[in-house]
Formats: sequence, structure tokens, C-alpha cells
Amino acid sequence: MLPIQNAMHATSTAPFTSVFDIVFDTVVVGSGFAGYAAARTLANGGEAVLLVDATGDLLWEATRALNGDATPAPAAGEQAARLWSEWLAPIRRRNAADDRHFDPAQAEVTTAHELAHPQDAVPAPFRTLLYAAPCAVETQPSTAPQVAGEKELTSIIVATKSGPRRIAGRRWVDATERGDLCRLLHADIAPRAPHKSLRSFILHTLDAARMEAVLAAYAAADPESGATLKWAPTFHAGDFRIWRETDSATADGAAEPWYTWIPETLRRLRAFAPADGAPLPTFIVSHCAMADYPVYAAASPTVASPARNVAIASPGLVGQALATPAERFALGAGVAQQLLAGLPKAAVNRTVLARLSPATLPAPAVTLSAVDVLIAGAGTSGGIAAVAAGRAGARVLVFDFTTYPGGIGTGGNICSYCHGAKGGLATESDDITAQIGHVLAGTSPTARGPWHHDARKIALLKMMDAAGATFIGNALLAGVEKDSAGRVTAALAVIDGRLTRLPAAAFIDATGDGDLSVFAGAASYSGRPGDGATLAYSQSVLYLTTGEGRLSSQGCNFDAGWVDPADAEDLTRARLVGIAQHISWNHAGRPLALAPLLGLRQSRHVETDASVTMLDLADGRRYEDSVGITATFADTHAVDFEFESDEMAFYYWICHGFRHSLQCDMPYRLMLPRGLENVWIACRAAGVTTSAAYGIRMQRDIQRLGEAAGLAAAMACKEGTPVRTRAVDIAALQTALELSGAKGRAAENSTESDGAVEFASAAAAPGTASPVELPPMEGVQIWHVWRQQAKYRAAIINALRAGDSSAAEESAKALSFRAAAVLAMWDDAAAEPRLVQAIETGEVGPEPAPSAMGAFGQLVAIPHWLQAVMLLRRMGTERCLSALTSLARAPRQPLNVRTTLALTLERLAQRLGASARPHILAALDALALDDVPERLLPPSRSLWRALRGQEDKKLGNDRGADVRQDMTWQLCLVISRTRQTLGLAPLPEAESYLRDPRGTVRQEFRKLLATAPSAPAESPAPAAVEAELQAAGV
Repeated sequence: MLPIQNAMHATSTAPFTSVFDIVFDTVVVGSGFAGYAAARTLANGGEAVLLVDATGDLLWEATRALNGDATPAPAAGEQAARLWSEWLAPIRRRNAADDRHFDPAQAEVTTAHELAHPQDAVPAPFRTLLYAAPCAVETQPSTAPQVAGEKELTSIIVATKSGPRRIAGRRWVDATERGDLCRLLHADIAPRAPHKSLRSFILHTLDAARMEAVLAAYAAADPESGATLKWAPTFHAGDFRIWRETDSATADGAAEPWYTWIPETLRRLRAFAPADGAPLPTFIVSHCAMADYPVYAAASPTVASPARNVAIASPGLVGQALATPAERFALGAGVAQQLLAGLPKAAVNRTVLARLSPATLPAPAVTLSAVDVLIAGAGTSGGIAAVAAGRAGARVLVFDFTTYPGGIGTGGNICSYCHGAKGGLATESDDITAQIGHVLAGTSPTARGPWHHDARKIALLKMMDAAGATFIGNALLAGVEKDSAGRVTAALAVIDGRLTRLPAAAFIDATGDGDLSVFAGAASYSGRPGDGATLAYSQSVLYLTTGEGRLSSQGCNFDAGWVDPADAEDLTRARLVGIAQHISWNHAGRPLALAPLLGLRQSRHVETDASVTMLDLADGRRYEDSVGITATFADTHAVDFEFESDEMAFYYWICHGFRHSLQCDMPYRLMLPRGLENVWIACRAAGVTTSAAYGIRMQRDIQRLGEAAGLAAAMACKEGTPVRTRAVDIAALQTALELSGAKGRAAENSTESDGAVEFASAAAAPGTASPVELPPMEGVQIWHVWRQQAKYRAAIINALRAGDSSAAEESAKALSFRAAAVLAMWDDAAAEPRLVQAIETGEVGPEPAPSAMGAFGQLVAIPHWLQAVMLLRRMGTERCLSALTSLARAPRQPLNVRTTLALTLERLAQRLGASARPHILAALDALALDDVPERLLPPSRSLWRALRGQEDKKLGNDRGADVRQDMTWQLCLVISRTRQTLGLAPLPEAESYLRDPRGTVRQEFRKLLATAPSAPAESPAPAAVEAELQAAGV
């Protein structure tokens, strides 16, 4: 057997070892310039290093606070200047830096590329862990003779989406802004305040000289707005960084919030009339800073290290002046050089740590005041839920691990609606967003197309303020507390480096991934049946175009790969790889910023009182407890539909239903996690099946759930405590949603189409001259016929015979094949001869219709012979094995032909008797022995074109990123599962996938090998069976 490659293109191919299973030489906490420089310098010095951060942000001072100052640190010394120049070098090579400025977007891309491929950059192990917030420390007394008894830090507990985990290290660097690690070691440590804070935005114009003159005149003429206004050109001609300085006396919240200051400043600037009477130059604002940039004056060091093996590179704890990114970089690099010169290491190893109990959260250090409604997550639904609950009279607190609301529609830079029904608070937020977008980008204040990502952030923040809802950012959910009755009493989150208790009466899970519900004990599920995959993620980029003298900033997203969003390590990998992919950008537009959020389309789903299915969507099901409709389509981004459920493979490949509009009611009960009494789930993780989630995930649908949950929670709180989600007056809730416009019309039932009725009437009508004259079934008409077996069975049997004659017209053959497909979906073996015929003759079928286009316009059709292979898994008998084995033995079969065959053989192995076993093994061996011609495949591709030897179409969102991955793991998985069904051991290669860099792959092989039988590794087909196969021409 040839080995199945265990590698993934465009990321590290080293075997995966969890960072939680390694004792690092040094752990650096904080991924700003100081932390990155410290980690990089230590790794270059031969240390095994882990870089940890609570966010997904690299070099946040540039990427989120927008400071692209490249000026070297004057007092840092020659070595620091050399290290800074080395870091700038790859950015310079990309024509994105000079001696004064660097491009923050290109800095993020090159840095992510280095961290995704550390083996190419440094000699020692260099790992990164994002989305992990330190919340507790573990220490031991030193055993070194000279310092016996002094405290040493051995490990920390970090909060992650999958619960608390332990990180171990021998030395530590605290490079967080406010000394979070040191403050965990000594609670009395107080960081210094910045001398001043800068909040910036980026403005673009085609007339830089005129724009600078206008800014100067505006600042002089409008003292109220212009007195604190500063600006400077950036690396790119025509770009300005504009900022406001706030001194330490007003930095505690007295200053006007950025989300009122920036739009008001721009409103005044657009209304400004220069004294020379000339018009203002055209300008747009592409993006605003999502964090203040702190500037520190020189002072006495705030604190000495609280442990002998902890070094301090925290800007808030050191004494030197820090004004530029280079000075922060020099701080981290200098601390690292000191460590390499001899800072002591703790005596810690895995044996010592193995004796410790599993990682648990500490007792909360802070408790906030109780509220009525606590909302975890301020994303697509969370912000809307906060406004709804606040307006309904509830005391509301909403928190998020980012610093802004809006989720995928703001931080993910997916700034347009894909389907969905209008109405309610969502439409109100659209109106406000458009007005703010006019101020930022000069677009029409009534525009209803794509929106400005920062305009929506501002709109939601203003709406939450007006509703009395409090928003807390940089707050990572870590867990929950429950009372003796099992009711959730508080959420736990890491805020300002401390585990914080957030008590409330009612809770709304708007995390996107069901994190709060799962922490509270709710069951969940994820992934399609064939390989456990969820929808591909995107790492969007904001870019600038200047064609035809017009300025425009817009986002681009494409399928970047797959990720397990509940796993901090896999999220880290996906984030780094997603950003690094943009290193091969080849579009005329210039990248401005990388979206700070991954574009997650799907993750896990929580089990709720009601679960909407794909059949509900296709049938337009109505629910008495409806809180609104979903208006959508089955928008999978997959192309390998063989791994979907039978129904979904049939829907996409036979019925070409991808583009077909779907709608059904969304019941209130899909927001009620089973077993939880005072929790609503209002996000993409709500109660829908994996396949239904391909449609019920669009932003309007999720906003509608947020409004319903916010109103319901406020209503439940008014009834007193304890809050009971299932005691809410549904009629009153529906009335409130109707008044806001959120509920909308009832779903339209669509159990059959006119085409299905026409087909059945013609096929079953007495006196039909010939079956060949029957009208063809097309598209979703086929689906609706399948759904009504009793009504259409006779017509289908009649249609099956239409292709009996070898001289039958192509339309008749197509009709008979579709009839066979319907019969197969009815588990009727009468379809088998027609399906086998399609395989043996290589029947292609008609050219794909426009309805065969999938996501981003990709052609997702396959020929009849491959459709037949897929359908035989429903009802095939031993009679089909000869044709399947012959196909398996054909040379150079593409991967997805092999996986389709393997999945059908798996089902046949489950259903057929022992006599079929040798035939199935012979086919499996044929699949595994031949080398796969194309092992590296992009997420979006056309098997139809591949089978014809045609190049894939260049999609409209292709910006040059190499997103190919080795997908042969799918073949190994299915063959191994089938072998298990036959009582054999999995393929030997299966073990290697436990160390694949991709978390989703590791997870599937863990499940596989957990149930692996003790059985022979090989069981060749007997000679008699081989003779039988050869006699059959196989």
C-alpha cells in the first residue's frame, strides 16, 4: 500500500504536538511588538518558545491601533536597531515599508507567514497560541542552593473556548500591555497609566496636497473639533493616518467615545467650506482603529519581577519612554537577550506536571453587579439582542472577546446580506449604518447594498447606548456557575487579566459557537456524516481600489480551509494560515487591513427543544411558535457532496438545488437548549441540523433570533425570578415581534412544484403515445417528486423505462436516469440495473444547467456515472460490485471519484452479507493501491471540469492565495472505517493523522481509532474471488 501523505500545503508540515503537552524553555505572554520581538529573539537563540495571547491579534499596535511608524528606537542601541531592520526587511521587499513608515496590513501578513512556517524562520521550536487568556498561575519554591525557597512560575492556567488548559514553561516573559501575568502572581501590582492615548482612522484621497491643506484649515477654523486632531501621511501616497490625542487626565472615560468622535469629526469635515472656495477633495475613510495606542513617558520602573524566572517586557510595568512600535520591539528584544544571557529556569518537566490535577478555573477575582439579562457575545445577534432587551426595560450587559459589536458583519468584513427577510431591529440598524457610511465613505445615506464595516460597529454601539445596555470588550468567556438546581447564575470571563464573575437572572448565548450553553452542560453536535467537516472558513481582507478616478474600499473573502472553532489551537492555526495566504496577493487592489475575525460559517450546534431540518426548509414548514421566517438557500461551500447525507447529495447533485430559494418558520424552541432553564441560544449554533445550517446561518436570520431572544429574556425577567425560558408568553412575544417588523410573513409551503405536478400528470396519463415523449424532470421538481412516493411511484416506474432502448433519445435517457435516482432514494432495488448501466457505459448526461453552480459560481455538477455510484449506497446489492470494482481499478481516478466509491462501498459493507466481503475488499484495495493524481486540492474546485481534463475556472474572488490542502486523509478515513465494518484493522496510515496539523482531521481519526477492532491488518481477496472478478471482466 502506498503511504497516504500526511501534510497540509501552506502551513507547517511537522507532526502536530499540542502546546499543552510541551514544557517550553520560555513562554511569552502578549503578542504585541514587545512580545513578538521577545519570542522571535529567543527562538533565534535556540529556545523552544511559545507565544500566547488572549486575542487573535498580532502586532496589535499596528494592526488594531493603526500605528505604522517605522522610525528606529533612538536609545535602544545598535543591536536593537539591527533586529528592527531585520523585521522590516520582508515588508520592504513587498514594497510596503521605508525608513519612516510600514504598511500594517503587510506587516501582519509577513508576521503571520513566519509564525505559520516557523521552521523556515528560526532554528528552534516556535509555537503560537491565540484565543487563550491567562487566569491563574502555579508556582513552586526554587530548589537552587543560592536562592532556595524563592518563588518560581512553573505553569499557568489559560481560559479557552474548550475550557481551562495548562501551559508549562521554565522561564516566562510578561509582554502584556498591563502586566497581566505579573498581576496574577502578585495582586497588588498596579500598572502605570499611559502619558497619552491615540485613537486613529485611515483616510484616502486622490489629491494628497489639497487634502493636507484642507485638514490644516479645518483644524484652525474649528477649535472644538480640530484642537486635538493630528494627522500624518502613511507609507502610501494619498493615505493619511488621522488621530486624536487624549492625555492621561481624561483617558479614564471622560473623553468622547471614539464611535461618536470619529463620525462627528468627519461630518464636520465634509461640511467644511475652505476659505479659497475650492471644493473638498474626494476622500473616504476605510477603517478605524479598534484600540487606543498608548504612549508612555519615562518613569521609575513600576515593579520588580514577582518570580525569579519571570522577565518583564510589559509597557505598563517598565520605566522607559515608549512612543513608537520600534521602541516596543526593542523592549521585547532586549529582555530576550537578557534571558539568553542567563535568567534562571525553573526545574519543571512533564513528569512533574503529570502529578497535578486537571486544569480548573480559579475562584473569580472580581464580581460585577448583577443584571437582568447577560449576553455572551456581541456579534451578529448579540448586539441586536442587547438593544431589544434594553428597550424592553431590562438591565443588560453584553460582552465580547473583541472590542466592538457586529461579529461577522463588522470584524469578519462580510459586509452585505446574502438572502434573508428584512424587518425589525436589523432594518433599523441598516438605516443607521447607511447614514454613518455616508459620513465615512461618502456613499448614499439611503444605500442598502454593502455596508461600511465600521459604520455598522458605530451604529450598534450607539443603539446599545440609547437602549441602556452596557458593552464590555476584551472579555473572553471562560465558563459558567450554576446553582444546586442546575440553573446558570453567572458567566465567568477573563476581563483585564482577571477571572470575573458576571451574575444575571437570564442569559443569552450569542457566542456563535454555543460556548455558554456547552459550558452550562448542553449537548452539541457538529459536522457532516461522511468526514465530520463543517463549512469552510474565510479570512477576509479589506482592500482599496482607485479605478477610473474613484476611491472604494471593499472586502474580499474566499474559502481558506477548515477549522474546529471550539479548539484554541486549531483556531490559532486557521488564523495564521488565513492571514499568511495573502502573501501571494495578485490583485490590482491594495490590501488595507486583514479582518480581525475569522469568517466562520459553521461550527457546532446545540441540542434544543426543536431542531429545524433540511426537509423543513425544502417543505416550507410552519411552526405555531414561530419567531420569524428564514429566507435563504442551501449555501454550502463544499463541492465534495459525497460526504454529505444521502438527502443533501441528492439535493445538490441530482436536483441541482443549490440556488433554489428556501424558507420556513424559525420556532421559538430552537433557541431553548435542552436541560437549561434560563438560557436562550441565539446564534448560528441554535437548534438546526448540520445540513439545515447551510441555509439558516445568514446574518438577517441570526439578527432575527437575537431580537426574539432579547425580547423574550426581558419579558421573562418581568415575570420575576427564577427566569424560565419555557414559561414565556409566546403570543405576546409574537405580537411584539410583529410590531417591530421582525416576525414578517408566514413561510410559504412548497411541498411540490408545478413542474412536479406536470411531470406526474404526463407520465401517468392513459394513452401516452410513448414514454419517450414524457417531459423531463428537472431541478427541484425531482426533490418534490421524491418527497411524495405514494403519489408519484407509478409515474416514476413508467419513466424509468423511457431509456430502455439503446436508441433512446438523450432526453429520454436523462428522464430514465432521474427516475432511477428517485427510486434509489426510495431504497428501491429496481433502480440498480439503470444505475449500473450508467457506470458501465460511462454515461455523462446533459450539460450542466445554470442551477448547477455552487458558491462563488463554481460548477458543482458531476456526470451520471458518478451520480450512480453515489446512489448505489442507498439500495445497491452484490450485483453492482463488479461495476464498482472495475471503476475502482481504472487508473488515475481523481480523489473525489475514489472517495465517492469508498463511501458507497462502506454502506454496502454495512448492509450486505458475508459473501460480499471479498468483493468489497478487492475494490477497497484498488482504491488504496493507486496513487492519487492530485493530492493537493483547493476547497473550491469543479470535479466536472477535472474529469474532462479542463482547468478550473478562476473565480471572481480569487486574489492569488494558495489554499490547496492534501485531502487524501478523507480517502484514508473512509477506507479505514469500511475495513472496521468488515472486522479488519484501519489502514496503517491512520495513526499518522493523529498528528496532522489540522484539528478537524485529528478529531476524525481520534474517533476512528477509539473504536478500532483487534483484527488482522490485511485480508486479501481469495483466489476464487479474483477469478470470478476477472471472469466478469473486472
